[in-house]
Amino acid sequence: TSERYLEICAKRCEPFKNVTVQRLGERYTDLSKCPGPFSRVLCVSVVQYYKQVAEISDLVRSARAIVRSGARMLVADLPRRRNIGGKLFDALCTMGTAIREGYAGTILKDTAGVFRDSPYRTAARQTPILQFSPADIAEIIRVDRMDATVISTSLSAVANRLSLLIRF
Repeated sequence: TSERYLEICAKRCEPFKNVTVQRLGERYTDLSKCPGPFSRVLCVSVVQYYKQVAEISDLVRSARAIVRSGARMLVADLPRRRNIGGKLFDALCTMGTAIREGYAGTILKDTAGVFRDSPYRTAARQTPILQFSPADIAEIIRVDRMDATVISTSLSAVANRLSLLIRF
């Protein structure tokens, strides 16, 4: 729903002719206007900004209408529900990986944006970040009868995030 981040995404994806960046607006879980059918749907670092966990089910139901049989959907980079100690542990793991893989400067720069008055911080104040436990995700899978797997390996620069791989 952020125009600024849509512009950034569109610019970064410009070289890829098979990638479409589209503003979904207020009905952000409704993918029915997307021009499918798709064989892959990626939803990375997005659903934590949803208003409630149940909206993930709405998103997946909507995706079912625009995918081919056998398609896959990855809902990636879900923040774990953590206490303050767990959050500190995650931050240290993230920084350790960043140092080991050579992108610590980028992580520090991005982290600074969380603490100063930035577009991200403004948005974060308006919409609390959803956090998930493996049990939350298992419940979504069970209720919606999904053919899905919880992936605990981090797929982003942020350590200890969860992801959900759904098979249609």
